[in-house]
Amino acid sequence: MSLISGQVDVYFVDDNKETLVSQQKNMIAVGLGYSIANLMTDNQDEKIDNYIVRYGIFGTGSYNFTGISSAASGYIFNLVNPVNLRFLNLNLSYEIKNLNSLTGTTFVTSDGISLSEFKQSYISLPDSKISAISNNAVRHTLVLDDSVNQNYIVKEIGLFIKNPDLYYPEDVPILAAYKAFTTDIIKPSGVKLKIDWTFRFNI
Repeated sequence: MSLISGQVDVYFVDDNKETLVSQQKNMIAVGLGYSIANLMTDNQDEKIDNYIVRYGIFGTGSYNFTGISSAASGYIFNLVNPVNLRFLNLNLSYEIKNLNSLTGTTFVTSDGISLSEFKQSYISLPDSKISAISNNAVRHTLVLDDSVNQNYIVKEIGLFIKNPDLYYPEDVPILAAYKAFTTDIIKPSGVKLKIDWTFRFNI
């Protein structure tokens, strides 16, 4: 059993009625280990908020991990095709931030992780959407909703640590966990899409 595991539950919400449409395990990315290592090295408890999951992104692409070991597949730093949230008619009730991220190449060491050249839009998760559900599990909730009547497709989602490298003047997120859905999630018009993403620390 791994020390950290995760599960992604996806619901359609219509008139406050929730219907579970997908329940799958996630993939832990190398960025989570990088963040934990930095936290232990920095030893700055007053800045602990920098090392928690605070951002999310969804996208319309998907990695092909066929024939790749689970250890190797964790060396990713971004989604295949992240959605630019600024150009969607979304009513998220979340703050959207445009930030550079920390990135690297396959099988890099922590020394090979650097700042991306381009900013992308992130959903910023408020405290109200992050909750401890047991002594060793934390749930992060994203609710996606159109402000116009249209469908959209979600093929992948990612959660990002807020700012594990404190040398930069603003947040520089790094991918902590990733999920590519085995079946595309198609959100019907007029229906909310709720994603509950739970991390469990098996200690």
